[in-house]
Amino acid sequence: VPMPTAALTATPASIQSGQQTTLTWVTTDAASVTLNGTAVALNGSHVDFPTATTTYTLVASNTTGSARATATVTVTIPPPMPTASLTASPASIQSGQSSTLSWNTTDAATVTLNGAPVARSGMEVVSPTTTSTYTLVASNVTGSITRSTTVTVTAPVVALTYLKDVKPIMDSNCVMCHSGPSPTADYDVSTYSGVMRNVTPYDPNSRLIQMTQPGGRMHGFLNPDPLGRAEIIRRWIVENGAPQQ
Repeated sequence: VPMPTAALTATPASIQSGQQTTLTWVTTDAASVTLNGTAVALNGSHVDFPTATTTYTLVASNTTGSARATATVTVTIPPPMPTASLTASPASIQSGQSSTLSWNTTDAATVTLNGAPVARSGMEVVSPTTTSTYTLVASNVTGSITRSTTVTVTAPVVALTYLKDVKPIMDSNCVMCHSGPSPTADYDVSTYSGVMRNVTPYDPNSRLIQMTQPGGRMHGFLNPDPLGRAEIIRRWIVENGAPQQ
């Protein structure tokens, strides 16, 4: 009886943990065949899921002797899914101001910010002119993760002052009743100090706002534009802090 022959292949020969490989073998003149010590058919195939690098040994035997063939499957353990965080500080700015983007990642092979490659962790100062969303993508062979943050851009606050914006309203709409030696309700609005008796800077509940907003007792006297003039008074107090000039 001639000596047996044996051939063994693994396809693919390199996999990641959890993937499969197919072992295929062919023998001639064999009476018995084992694969890693387990009896198998003289010719055949077998699907396996090795979790670590493994060498498979095929032994073909007859009364004359035996032949061996080996095949090694290299198993790599993929990295964990990357993690990522992205923040903007401050998250709301006025047009012309800046915000700082800060990000951190772990287990990332590549990182992009709005499509451009960046370091795995870092900071970047941005000055968007309109509300903008920034997207960070951290990737490796296992997968990718996306994080986004938005910087809200608002128009700059227009500086309003008492002398420039509010005094003209008081002079044309209010002083005829609220001035002089006996002002109505003992409230003289002919001077800045008199107006400030009913104003707390930055306080939307200031009495002057309550009196001049829609529904307030003085709102209807702010002709010819009650809504517009009431809004100037509100913004002067709330947004600008009620400055004199």
